[in-house]
Amino acid sequence: MEQAEQGRCPRCNNRAWKYVGLLVHDMRRTAVRNLRRAGVAEQVAMSISGHKTSSIFRRYDIVNNDDKVLALQQLQKAQAASSGKVVVKVPAQAAPATDKVQ
Repeated sequence: MEQAEQGRCPRCNNRAWKYVGLLVHDMRRTAVRNLRRAGVAEQVAMSISGHKTSSIFRRYDIVNNDDKVLALQQLQKAQAASSGKVVVKVPAQAAPATDKVQ
């Protein structure tokens, strides 16, 4: 746990302790992203994360460029399997990076 720093409240200008570090929402966002990447159905993931509506759940299900590259690789493999063609590998620089808390 990171150390809190002393600052001023933007509303009332009183001195207050401000936490610097991970927030509950950071962990929730990571959990939602990992559940969806693992192929867990949206309704099940919503039940686990405690989201009541799909719109709020989708706010936490962040899509980045690595997700898009992976989706295109999966599409290419599926098309090649159905047509019998050889799959071209994507360069290492375009490969998905490890998960990071945003």
